[in-house]
Amino acid sequence: MYILGIVEGHNCSASLLKDGELVAVCFEERFSRLKNDLGYPSRAIEYCLESQGIGPEDLGYVAMVTENLPVGQVLTKREATFSMEDYLREQEEYWYPVLYEGKQLNYLEIFKDKIRWEDFPYEFSNRDLERKSFGEFKKIRMDTVKHRLKKRDDQIRIINHHYAHSMYAIYTAPYCHKRNMLVLATDGYGDDCSASVGTYKKGRFEFVSKSTGSGIGRVYRYATLLLGMKQGMDEYKVMG
Repeated sequence: MYILGIVEGHNCSASLLKDGELVAVCFEERFSRLKNDLGYPSRAIEYCLESQGIGPEDLGYVAMVTENLPVGQVLTKREATFSMEDYLREQEEYWYPVLYEGKQLNYLEIFKDKIRWEDFPYEFSNRDLERKSFGEFKKIRMDTVKHRLKKRDDQIRIINHHYAHSMYAIYTAPYCHKRNMLVLATDGYGDDCSASVGTYKKGRFEFVSKSTGSGIGRVYRYATLLLGMKQGMDEYKVMG
């Protein structure tokens, strides 16, 4: 059985499993030439399928990462296109008024100069969206996969962000999936969570605790920005 994995956030990409074995993986930026590209990775998907000589009809399932993907982040291609000045503008024109002054602002209206609707394969019947618009964007993502890859609803899974992080830790380390484990995942943010703890016992994973109070990923993010480098891209330099 073939299973296709799709990431639409920053570093959008596709991967292909054949009977549980990873046989292809590709990042969309390799084709778009836009570092940290975001959105539906159509060319990366095409590459993965062509590498095995198969078509969409040969896919048993499609797994998409992140249940609540912020449409504002994707439409502005934030991590790919924002300059340092844009990130500072985001703080001054959006986050400060929203968080400290209690204002209701439309993120997409503020950054409409960053949006190129023609760059996206999604079918937006309604462009009057907010930064999150989680429910509406989730439906759009599902419809895009159903249309482009000819899949039924029961062949599509949208995976929780931190569940995906945890599964990566379990299944990419040698023999770990055969052991009982305590799994910790921490990042900037994903699906209302920035840190999670879970248990993996006898092939079954369960979350024990989740938190939005762990800012390790964000500390790296803003330290990077304050040092004059691009957040979401240059953190490895700060860590080094």
